[in-house]
Amino acid sequence: MKKLTMMAVMLAVVAMAALPAMAQQKAAAPAGGFLDKTDFGLTFTYKWAKASTTAGPEFFIQGGGLDAAYTPGNWGKKFVGVAAEVDGESASQVKPGINLSQITFVAGPRLTDHCSRGSFYAQALFGMVHAFNSVFPGANGTTQPTANGFASQYGGGLNVKVTEHFGWRVGEFDWIYTTLPNANNGWQSDMRYTTGVTYHF
Repeated sequence: MKKLTMMAVMLAVVAMAALPAMAQQKAAAPAGGFLDKTDFGLTFTYKWAKASTTAGPEFFIQGGGLDAAYTPGNWGKKFVGVAAEVDGESASQVKPGINLSQITFVAGPRLTDHCSRGSFYAQALFGMVHAFNSVFPGANGTTQPTANGFASQYGGGLNVKVTEHFGWRVGEFDWIYTTLPNANNGWQSDMRYTTGVTYHF
């Protein structure tokens, strides 16, 4: 506890000394540990989707997610870091009597440009999607209620600083590619908008 208290006092002194520099568009942050360069997001997602790119109805699927990003280096500079994200979404009546729920986990590189007012980032994330509570084609003409597939996500967003630690994700726009089985080409191409709150240590 004593070490943590001393670290907190030292960080407070450094922050007070850095106040004049905070007035500039680009600001340098104190060099800290892992958490000092980590951002978290709690988000609401709204996705435009289709069961197949060649056939099937268009629908909207909503949900929420958590994401974390670690960016080395100091504020005021562009750095490539890593990000990870998990989302859960569901939609009812995709077709008459057919619903859809899914959980996606992706991770990969994120390029972030930090400044005193927030940050802009672009990323390419890769992982998997697990879909359930729906109907998917199986072997020999059968159907199954769950399915797994590859998932990738390409896009970027803008975070605005509200307080020292909390911020607002004005928006993130992504193109999402998944390979859930369907009766056509076996892949999906979706567009997603995300907004929410962020936290920076």
